[in-house]
Amino acid sequence: MADAAGYLSAIFRYPIKGFTGQNITEAALTVGRGIRHDRRFAIANGWQVVDTSGEWVACHALLRLNRNRSLGRFKLTFEQNSTAVVITHPDGCSLHVEFDNETSLKTANGIIASWFEKGPGGDAVLGGIRTPDSGIIETPPYPS
Repeated sequence: MADAAGYLSAIFRYPIKGFTGQNITEAALTVGRGIRHDRRFAIANGWQVVDTSGEWVACHALLRLNRNRSLGRFKLTFEQNSTAVVITHPDGCSLHVEFDNETSLKTANGIIASWFEKGPGGDAVLGGIRTPDSGIIETPPYPS
């Protein structure tokens, strides 16, 4: 392997920004794009106004592990060919969310609001950020 540029020992995908990742065995890579469904969704934290048009969103408007350590205790299950996720709270309660179903999102947001501190702009909201399937981009030309 003298000509190898590097060695990849694991691939992790983070379907909801800030939550724990999933070890996946393979991922299609495209120049200029991320891993499919990596950070595709996020939870607006209620502390800053969030543009839901699909434009870039400042990380300060989202729940993030470095600001909310409890996120590391949640577990996610996400199927690659789906738009549904199961979020398991540290107390064992599981929440099934279908991102393409407004009723599912509304129900989930009621539960998620009880899990996180309310900001001056409102409750924590899942689905407030919906990015293309390539995920939230945090590299230039976007500020981090």
